[in-house]
Amino acid sequence: MSDEVNAIKNAWERTIRRVLHAFIISDIDHLANYEFTVVEQHNDGTLDLNPLDSRISQLTGVPIRYGVPGITATVKRGSRCYVTWEGANPENPIVVGWAPGTILELIVADGSKGIARIDDTVDTDTTMKTWVQKVTVLLAGSPTTPAPVMSDPTLLAPLDFGKISSGSDIVKVG
Repeated sequence: MSDEVNAIKNAWERTIRRVLHAFIISDIDHLANYEFTVVEQHNDGTLDLNPLDSRISQLTGVPIRYGVPGITATVKRGSRCYVTWEGANPENPIVVGWAPGTILELIVADGSKGIARIDDTVDTDTTMKTWVQKVTVLLAGSPTTPAPVMSDPTLLAPLDFGKISSGSDIVKVG
């Protein structure tokens, strides 16, 4: 081919690439993170999302990658999250992070029981209360109280110290 034909061919290729890029090929980087807001969370945990970047269209059914196995969360509508595309594939968006905000529920290891926190209520077991009373009397050193007999089954029995009766409504642990 002559140099003139090559120049014309290259010019047409550049023009076609520009047209494709402008109208068909997205100019977003599918290896980068983009900020979205949560529109809805489905029962399977996936999200419908609105982008903050006008170059990106709304996404539906996007899975969340928590970065820790055994964790799931329920998030508020309007929460902000970060999306990238697994393997840079435009067909595989995933949520990989969150802007500061509040979650509605966090579940660890498929749990259903609220996690106990400092100052949560603990109901003491009756056996434990009785044991503490006996030991308190023995330790008080009353002259009328005999020395403890270590064979007393109520002093040596395994103890149930109590049951936590309140916990977090948000964090559930298995």
